[in-house]
Amino acid sequence: MKAAADKRLGSLPPAEQVARISRRLYERGMVSSVAGNVSLRDGERVYITPTGAALGDLSAGDIIITDLDGRQLDGIGRPSSELPMHLAILRADPGVEAVVHTHSPLAVAFAVAGRGLAALTTEAEMLLGEVPLLPYAPPGSDALAAAVAKCVPRCRAALLERHGVVTWGPDLATAYQRAELVEESGKVHLLVKLLRD
Repeated sequence: MKAAADKRLGSLPPAEQVARISRRLYERGMVSSVAGNVSLRDGERVYITPTGAALGDLSAGDIIITDLDGRQLDGIGRPSSELPMHLAILRADPGVEAVVHTHSPLAVAFAVAGRGLAALTTEAEMLLGEVPLLPYAPPGSDALAAAVAKCVPRCRAALLERHGVVTWGPDLATAYQRAELVEESGKVHLLVKLLRD
C-alpha cells in the first residue's frame, strides 16, 4: 500500500508533493512546531516550504518557488531559512531532486550526543549506508550548506550536530523514506545499546 502511495506521489504537481510530504512528516512525529523543511527540484525551479511554517498545516498554495540561485519566483512569504543547504545539496549531485530536513527525536538525540549512525541492519546498509555527524554550523548558514554538500556524493543522509537530520534522493518519496530510516536506525542503535549493557 505504501509503495503504491509513494508511486502516486510522483504524479502530483511539485507543490502538492512538497505539501503532502510536509504533512506526512508532521503526522509521523518527525517535525514539530515550525521545525523542518522540504524541497523538490523541477527543472530550473525549486519548490520549498516557507520559513516559519508549521509543516502539518501546509497546502500546495503555501509552497514557495525559487530558481537554482535562490531567487524567489512565486509564493507568499519567504522560502525556508535552510534554502542555502537545500540548493547546495541539489547542486552537489545532478541525480538529486529532493531534500528532506527533519528534527525527528532520536536523530536529534544522536546529533546532540555527537554521534553518527552506522548501518546496523541489512535494510539500513542497502538503503541508507552510514549517516555521518557533521560538525556544528549555524542553521541557514553558508558553512552548513558547504559541509552538507561535501558529503552528498558519498552519503544519502547526514546528522547535523545539535540540529537534526537531512536526507536527499532522486525523488521526494526516496528522500522521505531515507528520513524515516534514519529515525528507525536511531531506535535500533538505542535498543542494541540497552540490550548489551
